[in-house]
Amino acid sequence: MTTDTSLKPTTTLSLALRGCVAVAVVAVLALVWTEAGRSSHQAVQNAQVAMARTHVTLPRVEIVAKREPAATPVVLRATAKRPPLG
Repeated sequence: MTTDTSLKPTTTLSLALRGCVAVAVVAVLALVWTEAGRSSHQAVQNAQVAMARTHVTLPRVEIVAKREPAATPVVLRATAKRPPLG
């Protein structure tokens, strides 16, 4: 039984190339983060302007009747059943 112990050379990226890739990834993430923040800030400003221009005039409300206060407060015991609503 013959065992082949020869190792094939593996291609690895150099340390400088790995560093450049890491810096490029961080730079792209920073640009995306900055653009997202800028877009969010602009959306808030646009919403504030739109809301400042909106004036809502509600119709006048007429009070038809006033509710009379209860003559005596109703006290319910913890064991007492409440009357059905309706």
